Amino acid sequence: MDIINSIYKETENLGSSLNGTITYYDIDSAIFDDLYEKIMKKPEKFQNLYIPRHIRYLMASLTQINYSDRIYDPMCGNGGLLLSVYERIMIKEYESQNQDVIDTDNDGFSTLRYSLMANLPSPDTLNGSDPNPQQLLLSALSFQLRGIKKANLQPNNFIQDNISEHFDVIIANPPFGQKFNKPHQINEVVIKNAEIVFIDKIADTLSPTGRATIIVSEGFLSNTNSQHMQCRKKLFTQYRLEGVISLPSGIFLNTQAKSSILILSKDEHNNRPDVWFYELQNDGYTNDRAKRRTKEFPLPEVVKAFRERQYNSQNKRTETCFFVSFEEIQRNDYNLSYSRYKQFNYERQDHGDVCEMMQEIIHNERDIQNILNELESTFIWKK
Repeated sequence: MDIINSIYKETENLGSSLNGTITYYDIDSAIFDDLYEKIMKKPEKFQNLYIPRHIRYLMASLTQINYSDRIYDPMCGNGGLLLSVYERIMIKEYESQNQDVIDTDNDGFSTLRYSLMANLPSPDTLNGSDPNPQQLLLSALSFQLRGIKKANLQPNNFIQDNISEHFDVIIANPPFGQKFNKPHQINEVVIKNAEIVFIDKIADTLSPTGRATIIVSEGFLSNTNSQHMQCRKKLFTQYRLEGVISLPSGIFLNTQAKSSILILSKDEHNNRPDVWFYELQNDGYTNDRAKRRTKEFPLPEVVKAFRERQYNSQNKRTETCFFVSFEEIQRNDYNLSYSRYKQFNYERQDHGDVCEMMQEIIHNERDIQNILNELESTFIWKK
């Protein structure tokens, strides 16, 4: 980390000497992401889940973001999610100005073509916290390399600390499989799972019109114990669940854990629409450690399907995406797993007449026995 410290200081000095002219693409973000990914391959140093760049872009693209929103990542790590949201904001601004500066990246997402920067509306537009000072330093370094000096990064523990602020957009990935010792209750049920506490606090931290996009484990969506059920019930009855996107296994570094993207918002009118489910069967990369790019571009299709979901008149459970009613989810103990509501088509195969099959088996067995008798007689003769 001493090396990263020195890089950060040198970069800060460089930015000052250039009067802040260092811009977004002077240092390619992919280089920093690749370096961070190599660091994250050592799980003994960093325990939180690393989200690949293309999944961060997917989460940011699924989130409704306005230019004046206050955006928060409660466990920001290297700041990747916040930076993905920031780029979506910049692209939206440049698109509205009809400037020919938008290109397409390797995953099919829009990206800035030239070295462009735009000022954030206020110093607290981008907000992040992390209890790990090394991770927070990486966030600061990542922001500095991109010329962003107005991000508000705090060394807070979102799970343990009391957060009084509220935010318009929260985009995050919870800690998986950790215990929580501080008292926390949902409808008088004591919560000891850190992921549940994390998700519950995210919901409570939303502004009156806030939106959240969160990575959640498969266990959170389907576990039938009281802790998981009470949290899902609270999200389902007090908030507006927009969608659940099931992710394929193996897309995260150092784990094959199954997870999904949960999209929710606060609704002052207490509307409870049907919940949209989508299965992402592949993320455009091979499911191995090499992670080679395939010829498919499935991620932009997810975003398009989500934005146009209300115009899809078909609702077949056998398809990739479908709606499930509030009442049906309620009857299923607020289970939000895609596989719980997916219907599979099983084609009946005609194996022919049973009697004919039996006759064929008997005939084959006779042939086998004759061959064995011949082999046995040959063996005895030679002996």
